[in-house]
Amino acid sequence: MPSSTSALLLARLSFVPPSQFLPRLGRDLSNHEPALLLVHILTLGKIFLPPVLGSGKEKPSPGGLDVPDSGYNSSTEFEEVDEDDPYAIVRNDEFEHNASRDWLVSVVKKGSDWMAEVDEDSPEMEERENVIDKAASTLAVWSGTSAAGALLRTIPLPQEIVLTINDAAYSSHSRDSVGVQTWGSSILFARRIAQSPSSFSLLTTTHESYHPTSTPQRILELGAGTGVLSLTMASLPDLPPRTLLVATDYNPLVMDNLRKNVLLNFPEDSLEVGEDEEEKGVKVYPLDWLAFHDSGEGVDVRSVGRDGIRYKEDVGVKKEELIGEKPFNERFDVIFGADIVYEAHHAPWIHSTVSQFLRLPSPSLTFEPSFHLFVPLRPTHQAEIVSIEATFPAASSFPPREEGGAWRLAAAEVESLVRTEGVGRADETCYRRYRIAWV
Repeated sequence: MPSSTSALLLARLSFVPPSQFLPRLGRDLSNHEPALLLVHILTLGKIFLPPVLGSGKEKPSPGGLDVPDSGYNSSTEFEEVDEDDPYAIVRNDEFEHNASRDWLVSVVKKGSDWMAEVDEDSPEMEERENVIDKAASTLAVWSGTSAAGALLRTIPLPQEIVLTINDAAYSSHSRDSVGVQTWGSSILFARRIAQSPSSFSLLTTTHESYHPTSTPQRILELGAGTGVLSLTMASLPDLPPRTLLVATDYNPLVMDNLRKNVLLNFPEDSLEVGEDEEEKGVKVYPLDWLAFHDSGEGVDVRSVGRDGIRYKEDVGVKKEELIGEKPFNERFDVIFGADIVYEAHHAPWIHSTVSQFLRLPSPSLTFEPSFHLFVPLRPTHQAEIVSIEATFPAASSFPPREEGGAWRLAAAEVESLVRTEGVGRADETCYRRYRIAWV
């Protein structure tokens, strides 16, 4: 928390346009005090992020259907705009708005080098981390999803990665189109991936086992939504050039927006696998998990809360057609999914899909093929968590695999993460990451 002196400075700065009080950052942050940077960040939050911008109980959409809260600044009540708001003029000034956002982006981009200047266990490291986290979460809140229409957001990440993401307008006529907007889980997961790619089975050019002649990795994202995870991986500066990144979803509105986001960040991308093995970017394909799931009754029927009843016979592209064409004609080395289990029966569908596509272990591999699943813990979604853990039991619960025996998918690692202030829905108390592998 700021000191009393900082609080006084905060109050005074609130009446000055940001362009007049924000310090020039220069090439790095070495000459800036963490406490003062924090004051400036808090000031920007006070000016540009009043409670009315919360995404809690907003006005209902036409037809009485509530617009989903994808969650950045989830306040609990909708408040009317104060006509006497002293910051309204500055908040609506395009120049001040852009200057302030650019300043925050610059703080986040320079953060990694700034933190590397001090000892990892020192008090100053904690102060600097707090500054960078607050700047990043302020940007995330600022870019919060709007139910009124499309929104172009900037997402700054470690390694000086900055994504441009379009959040399309949610359609009340397509209840499963929630993927057109960015959810907090994907941003938190993207940060972790950018900070430490090797922790997520990603083979980069700086990895000790990498060699230019190494077989390029094949990476698959399930339920990609706006594409944040795939775009983060494609933007890693040390990602080998021939790495294949395939982002998938199945709702047509989500797919259209996903393609738009890929082209926003990789304008020259062909979107589909071509002959050029040096292409960099993200390939976009539809993928319906139900195509790979069989309940044992021939026709699989499940009640999908957002999309009525779905029958397996209604799946657009059949399994046999998919696995006969690129890029699904080979297995993938790593699979990712962020907040993709929003109904309890999704976990078995995902299990069937991962079983089809995750590469089997081999002595020739320098990494362990893995499925990384990132989920928020919400009080209203306990059944989904129970389903995940029943579908992917702990690896320790299985007896050792006999030679020649069948491989089983199991949770090899489970990690709990605390919610970052300002990112994610208010009901997301924490998050859980599963690394699922063959045992």
